[in-house]
Amino acid sequence: MAVGKAYRSYMRSSQTNKARFFDAIVIGSGMGGLSAASFLAQAGKRVLVLEQHKTISGFTHSFARDSYRWDVGLHYVGQVHVQGSLLNKVFRYITNNKLQWEPLDDIYDRAIFCSMEYDFP
Repeated sequence: MAVGKAYRSYMRSSQTNKARFFDAIVIGSGMGGLSAASFLAQAGKRVLVLEQHKTISGFTHSFARDSYRWDVGLHYVGQVHVQGSLLNKVFRYITNNKLQWEPLDDIYDRAIFCSMEYDFP
């Protein structure tokens, strides 16, 4: 269902006028939009997230074509597993401490072209 249709359907089905009002409207459901919505909702605000694409998550989703699966965005988040770091604190808050992170290996990626290899530390 298109976002516009979903929103109009929600507005028609809301039981009270109060349910039709939001403290914040977040446009875009990427990492920034969903993070902002999470912070606001956890602070007790009524939040509406609008997304024009058919799936939420911006550049953190994947898609399939034929027998291949493509990951379109975020691959690595450095230092987020380090307790006390700013990113660690933010992600722990947003996910209510339910997301567990693993440290990256010293070589986190390797590109191979013919006989040449390139390591990414």
